[in-house]
Amino acid sequence: MAHQVVGLDIGTYSIKAAVFETKFRSMKLSNLIESSPLKLDNLEPEKYQETLSKAIAQFIQ
Repeated sequence: MAHQVVGLDIGTYSIKAAVFETKFRSMKLSNLIESSPLKLDNLEPEKYQETLSKAIAQFIQ
């Protein structure tokens, strides 16, 4: 039975994901995805978490 595994890279510029299909003793890359630029570098610390949370929510839908 095949399963999917997702690896996330959450950075200050974008969110990247690698989606893998796994089967017994094998793994194959099935998709690479990158979000639009987040522009987190110049945000106030209070808004950083909120902005990042919204971006992750949109990304995984």
